[in-house]
Amino acid sequence: MIQNVRHVIRLRTRLRQLALLIMQFASRLVLSSRLRREGLPLSPRSVLLLAIYRNKNALIILPLIREAQDRGWEIRLWALDEIHPSLAAFSVGSGTGAKFPLLNSLLGSGNWSDFEWVVVADDDVKLERGSLRVFLHTAEEAGLSVAQPAHSPLSYRGHNINLVVPFSVAHLTTFVENGPIFAVHRSWFDRFFPFPDGYAMGWGLELLWMDLIKTGARLGIVDLVTMRHVNPIAGQYAALPELERVQELLRARGAKSIHELEHTLGVWRPWQRRPDWLSTSGPVG
Repeated sequence: MIQNVRHVIRLRTRLRQLALLIMQFASRLVLSSRLRREGLPLSPRSVLLLAIYRNKNALIILPLIREAQDRGWEIRLWALDEIHPSLAAFSVGSGTGAKFPLLNSLLGSGNWSDFEWVVVADDDVKLERGSLRVFLHTAEEAGLSVAQPAHSPLSYRGHNINLVVPFSVAHLTTFVENGPIFAVHRSWFDRFFPFPDGYAMGWGLELLWMDLIKTGARLGIVDLVTMRHVNPIAGQYAALPELERVQELLRARGAKSIHELEHTLGVWRPWQRRPDWLSTSGPVG
């Protein structure tokens, strides 16, 4: 009897996985058709790409760096250990440290206020569909203030709201994660940068970003472009202090879990010329 139950559970799991794969494949066909119909988007003229990397992960992040280089974007990197030869030209410095204080150092190493977008990338993420160019163009077309590519089904993630939505160009949310890739539009730089003190690895920043919705910010996930986080969440650092910070922020907002505050507010379908949430609103910001 127990074996039969286990067999049924395994069968149902495989059927759900198969159904998801079919939906993803069909979704890719629809979205690819949209790109062919409208042509490749123009690249944003001025983008700043920031990343903190470890030598062992340099080859994982290298494709993102190469795209940014090919497009003439500015790249500022920090190596946590040895500077990798392939990234030496863009590495501002090296040494141990926490993610967001180091990102502030990269921001402070030069002017950032004149860029159209600032993109922050972890060193253990790669794009599975699309490019940074398509990601930023779509985010701007969707009127997003802060955005990230959708996680692919096989990506390590801690939330489902940023999992790719089938048959969607982008979905408007109350939540954008502080990694593994996110981008901020220039109209909101003064509300995001520099990152606040006390958020070593950034956990809990998402709750502060949620608060900006009340002042007009739009948060969203670009489903047209998908990413894969190749390492488990918090696999390389102690998570407990960050979790304690999140719990403090949640209690202040009357919630027990951040998932209670994560909501999808709208979906931009491929057959729509523009998302519904722009019908009564202005441009980004």
